[in-house]
Amino acid sequence: GAVEDSPIWLSVIDEPRYGMDPGNSFPLEVDEVLDPYLCVAYAIGWQRIGLDPRDIASLVYGEYDPQERFDDARVPTLAAFRVAALLGRVDAALSRGGIAEARDLLMPSQVEEALGALCGDIVYANRRFYQRKTAANLAQSVVDVCATLDGEYGAAVLKQAIVHAAKFPVDQRLPSIWAALNRYGRRDLQKQWLEHWLSSDGAIWGLSHDDHADYLYVALKAYQTEKNPHVGRSNPVMMGMAKPYTQKELKELSAYIASLPGDLRTVAQARFR
Repeated sequence: GAVEDSPIWLSVIDEPRYGMDPGNSFPLEVDEVLDPYLCVAYAIGWQRIGLDPRDIASLVYGEYDPQERFDDARVPTLAAFRVAALLGRVDAALSRGGIAEARDLLMPSQVEEALGALCGDIVYANRRFYQRKTAANLAQSVVDVCATLDGEYGAAVLKQAIVHAAKFPVDQRLPSIWAALNRYGRRDLQKQWLEHWLSSDGAIWGLSHDDHADYLYVALKAYQTEKNPHVGRSNPVMMGMAKPYTQKELKELSAYIASLPGDLRTVAQARFR
């Protein structure tokens, strides 16, 4: 069934191709490609609560990639659309009937499945899926919703956070996993995470040139990220230098810098100074 008294922004789901032309709708920034379709999936989830989020994801994907140009990234893209639809469904329930209705529509197992996909190999082992920042934002939205629902939903979030924290990621997953550990008091895991990287014999001191390229890319990308103290950097000179580049150009620039000959190396800091 549909939600009564629907907002005007939901009207797009009844338009042909959701009001978008697949041939001309993609923005230049690769991490923004999914955004219009995620909004559509969210809107359908909000409006048509009788539809399963998996079915919504399939509907939206059919319009997103009708010519199967991005089929190598199909699985993580479907996961992102599914989570967006699930979030729309839950937010509609919260606005209409409050926490009790939202809990009736969302199962803790769905929370685990969503975070398992967004923070796990479905997204991060697929080199053809370039929207990891988008996936991280969706994961954070799931964490925030479950903080509202609390109880077994918080337990589901913590369960997944523990699984993924064990890999000590320093990529886009870090903010949502760290926030979950912080919310539920797992300072021991946060300490292990920091020690893994930053102790005198930590992993950071053994980074390869490929790892340097990855680090440089994340650092340069951070200078493009504004108003987010968790992942952004605020040096005005570097922000001005990094801002004009696309994601593809930043990756190429990082790889080039890392490939240059020189004395760049990681050296363990003495435990006592």
